[in-house]
Amino acid sequence: MSTTAVPHRLHFIGIGGAGMSALARYAAAKGHLVSGSDRRASAAAELEPDGIRVYGSHDPQQLEGAELVVSSSAIPESNPVLAAAHQRGLEVILRGELLARFVRSHPNGVAVCGTHGKGTTAGALVSMLEAPVSYVLGAKLRATERATEHHDGSRFLVAEVDESDRTHLLHRPNHLLINNVEPDHLDTYGTFEAVLEAFEGLVRHFFEAHSQSPHGGPGRFVLGLNESGSRALFERVGGLGAVVTCGFDVGDIQGRALTALPDGRVQFELWRHGEHLGELETGLKGALNARNVLSAAALALELGVDFLAVQRAARAYEGLVDRFQEVEVNGRVLITDYTSHPTSIEGNLASLRARHFEEVHAVFQPFRYSLLSFLWADYLRALSGADVVYLAPMDPGGEAPVPGISGEDLAVALREAGVRVVSSPSIDAIETQLRTLSAGTVAIVFGGGALFDMARRVCEHHTANRR
Repeated sequence: MSTTAVPHRLHFIGIGGAGMSALARYAAAKGHLVSGSDRRASAAAELEPDGIRVYGSHDPQQLEGAELVVSSSAIPESNPVLAAAHQRGLEVILRGELLARFVRSHPNGVAVCGTHGKGTTAGALVSMLEAPVSYVLGAKLRATERATEHHDGSRFLVAEVDESDRTHLLHRPNHLLINNVEPDHLDTYGTFEAVLEAFEGLVRHFFEAHSQSPHGGPGRFVLGLNESGSRALFERVGGLGAVVTCGFDVGDIQGRALTALPDGRVQFELWRHGEHLGELETGLKGALNARNVLSAAALALELGVDFLAVQRAARAYEGLVDRFQEVEVNGRVLITDYTSHPTSIEGNLASLRARHFEEVHAVFQPFRYSLLSFLWADYLRALSGADVVYLAPMDPGGEAPVPGISGEDLAVALREAGVRVVSSPSIDAIETQLRTLSAGTVAIVFGGGALFDMARRVCEHHTANRR
């Protein structure tokens, strides 16, 4: 089978996950016959309206007629459907490889990558490109309540591409945007040098594939330069082909004179190759999101979008569900933010402090000893931006403990830095604390999953107790 071929009959193992369900919906919308298995009861209700058969258990009989089996890196080899697929000689690929095939087969497939902010950036790009745009994201756009859409004849397919399992290296897009490069997923890579090498490999693949592209036309590569890791990547790949750089006060396409508005949104001047284009005002809040919007604007402009269209889209763009999503309830502000990277944590806490809330509270669950150890000083600095930090019990992600690196050690270090820390034995205990928040306070919950369920219950509590 060719590296771009996608057969008709597909079966997804663990189809209910955010990334898996979006890709399954995209495949079904393109006309593929799609089925999947997931033990979460909600998966069937969510996906069957899209014509997808969902099984509530993992049974090898579900593979009947399947030509391709799609799995995520979270599915263990012991899964009975996965084991049966291997035994029967069926082709089994990771979710990221199927996404890469779809992107590569599109005349204008766009891969949006980066350590953090790639989903928000990809969504902003979708809003800026000429409609209709096909897209596959890892979270729902707030404007559409969908993480994916397929349109026959769409000029672009925009994909949020994940680097956590190295499947980004399978991509050969027609256009590439790398928003930033920083240490992350060290359980996979081990060192930041390995992370850099992987992104360098992606860029090399891009230029090699572009020279042989059957679609023709000049592919575009945009690289954000706001972080030192991205600048290190540019040193390695800047001579391989045409690279358009962007950033605040740096690069070919620049944001300048960043100004925070009273409600947390930002505006800045946009310059392209030394020419002042005008002012961009973002619908999103915080300087960190301004970087994401700038990256999207840079690629949109390179793809021929008129500046006025970019300007309108930037102002109207609402972002993704649970990506710095803000709810005001009875004088309190609660935010869900699907991130665990210290750069994102630090940037978003800084944006909240600039809005002069009476107190800024942060909920954080340390994840993986490898990441916490490598980024220890960064997490201390980032979380010190809050007045109060609620630490949920450590999630080791299957890793063995590292002496001196734990949630308790982090709590001690934060207290020594002058931060009020509440070390909680459970997420339920944090919920009890957040129910006592006073008016004028903002609480931001970093992470996802059970923490976000807790945040929504807190919102419901304060809504029910309006005065």
